[in-house]
Amino acid sequence: MKGFKNNKMEDNSYRFSDYVLSAGQRELRRGLKEIELQPRVFDLLLYLIRNRDRAIDKDELQDAVWPGMVVTETALTRAVMKARKAVGDDASAQAVIKTLHGHGYRFVAELLPEEPPEPAIPPERPAPSAGPAAADGETGLGPPTRPGKFQSRSPWIFLAALVVVIALFLGWHQFRTISLPTGEIRVAVLPLENQSEDPELAWTSLGIMSLASKLLDSDEGLTVVPDGHVISLANSFGWSGNLADPANEDLLDRLRRVYGATHVLAMSMTPDGLFLRMNYARLDNQDALQQGTMVGEKPTELAKGVVQGVYGLLLGRSRLGEEIPLVSADPFNNEAFARGLGLSLEGRCSEAVRYFRLIAEQEPTLFSPRYELASCLRILGEMDEAESLLVQLVNEQQDLGATRYLAQAKLVLGIVYNRSGQLDKAEENYRSALEVSRAIDDPELSARILQNLSILAEDRNDWDEAWRLLDLALLDYQAAGREVLPGHFHSARANLKMDQGELLEAEGYLEQALQSFREVGDLRNEAMMLNNTGYLRRLQGRLQEAEDFHLRSLVIRKEIGDRVGEGRNYMMLVAVLTARGELQQALEAAGKALEIARETNDRLFEGASLANLGDVQKAMGDAVAARQSYIEGREIFEKIQDRMRVLQSNLKLAELDLDEGLYDETEATAYQVLNDARSLDLFQPEVQALELIGDVYRARLDLRAANAEYAAALERVRESSWAGKEHGLMIKQANVLLDLGELELAAPLIGALSTQEQDEAALAVQARYAEATDMQ
Repeated sequence: MKGFKNNKMEDNSYRFSDYVLSAGQRELRRGLKEIELQPRVFDLLLYLIRNRDRAIDKDELQDAVWPGMVVTETALTRAVMKARKAVGDDASAQAVIKTLHGHGYRFVAELLPEEPPEPAIPPERPAPSAGPAAADGETGLGPPTRPGKFQSRSPWIFLAALVVVIALFLGWHQFRTISLPTGEIRVAVLPLENQSEDPELAWTSLGIMSLASKLLDSDEGLTVVPDGHVISLANSFGWSGNLADPANEDLLDRLRRVYGATHVLAMSMTPDGLFLRMNYARLDNQDALQQGTMVGEKPTELAKGVVQGVYGLLLGRSRLGEEIPLVSADPFNNEAFARGLGLSLEGRCSEAVRYFRLIAEQEPTLFSPRYELASCLRILGEMDEAESLLVQLVNEQQDLGATRYLAQAKLVLGIVYNRSGQLDKAEENYRSALEVSRAIDDPELSARILQNLSILAEDRNDWDEAWRLLDLALLDYQAAGREVLPGHFHSARANLKMDQGELLEAEGYLEQALQSFREVGDLRNEAMMLNNTGYLRRLQGRLQEAEDFHLRSLVIRKEIGDRVGEGRNYMMLVAVLTARGELQQALEAAGKALEIARETNDRLFEGASLANLGDVQKAMGDAVAARQSYIEGREIFEKIQDRMRVLQSNLKLAELDLDEGLYDETEATAYQVLNDARSLDLFQPEVQALELIGDVYRARLDLRAANAEYAAALERVRESSWAGKEHGLMIKQANVLLDLGELELAAPLIGALSTQEQDEAALAVQARYAEATDMQ
């Protein structure tokens, strides 16, 4: 190691900025305050300082900090993140620890002489210009207009700006005496309590909440609980608007326990003469409450002041002036952006789009309005425009290096590709987003990306890879400090188990997911779990329960305006109604499902809807229409590389051939599907192919061969608890055995059927058996 000359203090300490790191005492201090560091984080910072004259590659740093141990790169990046937070640095500033992409890290802060200089008196900050006043809209949720009714207040603008600056300065002075939080900072921003009766300000409750959270989330020194999660909890537990109110204890507990929130921010806004007063309070996980006040004319400017104050509380630095831009220098666009955010949080993307589009057209270089526009367009099914916007954003962000914005844009672009059937492009963007999220050390975002990769692997029927990715997601959720796993994680595991035919295990995961979403008041996802549970009940042969779950889900989705979710419910109801022989109702439900699928440009949903429509048409005796629906559905599955559903479509077409007496063609297709399913380890089409081969033998009156195929299919089904399919196969095998006169062999099947839900086919075969035994 090289010596440190005059920069090296007698106790082997190192001074940089206003920090002192003492190697002998193993402590880091800022002034008189000791900053807690984990031992590995301290070792990493010390090693970088002692080797500051060169770049340290990741392998060397891992060996130095974890000698003799094998650790993942994630452990290193998290240690770097914690070291940066401890010294007031972050991944974007890199004033102390610089990332050398593709290599490692280097300590770049200047080491200071042993005696610190006398503290300089900071120059007085000039009051920032308040800028031109922007007007409210004509209605509570209408667009802001120029000019507006607040123009008459212009003589007071300077005074308002001065009040805000004084509040900020006093707040910052106070914050300097407050102990800064250590470790990961995760903020939950609650809906603003709008105490104004002015209908022009109706948009502020969610609009200002979302704007504040977006501003906080723009700094990689902290993370923010997604707005949608917070709103679901606030609605479920009745947010009173006061953090000190005991009635909010359950809400705060769940924000901390379920979403890992370390701090909660609440805001309220009241008229104050010609101006508005915004009070805000920040509560940490030790229940320490700190408060502040901003007075001014524009809600968006007040939100900016709140965020500046919170930065001082959480990160120990003031972010005055335009260092944190809202969206634009134009107050009109800032208000339009906040209004759009509020509408999108209410699920009204069709209305929010016009706000985001307005800003994007006026200032086409801004990231946030275009990103929100693309996200809304994706939800609305406008995939082509969403893709074009996201590609543009990704290209722009890549020039800026690894940022949360880049990872989020790549993730949403991957979702767009996945939903439109471009699976290779989806995987490319997911994996690239994962690389970025690892680089910025955001395990929560990494876990979300891994879940999407798992869904992609599931769509390709690569079960082992899907489970591996979910295991990695679990590790990231744990690294993010999640005490309670999100419902989507349990749902993903349930879906995998259902696709693999392991229905009993799937039921347990679905129940976990349903309880998780209910705990946080997430109605949209509660409805999804109810629908999925209905699907599971149908697979288990419990049709009445299945219908009940689907209808309960449909009621919720109509109440919250979830049009896409309604389509999923109709598609699920088709199968239940068809199985019951209620064909006209099934046809109507199939038509509604297909209409919604095409509205939203969801290719997988469209293909599945066409397959269901074909089933209804076949049951109604319209083979020509059924064949066309199956072919159209298969074309979609081929485009999106869904091998399992391609094979199932081939089997459906082969069943139509069987009905037309084309036995050889049917048998050839069934054996081809059987071989392909086994080579791809696809359980469902394998069972369905065995069943169809049995149907062919039965049609040829080769009953013993038919019985053997049904028995083989039943054996596979019983390995998975696929009760719905087991029920149908038992009926077919029992009928064949009765045809053969094998009453003793049929008896166990008849006994089992008598304990299950009684449909027409089950009752008919039991009647046949009773008649046959009476005749003996």
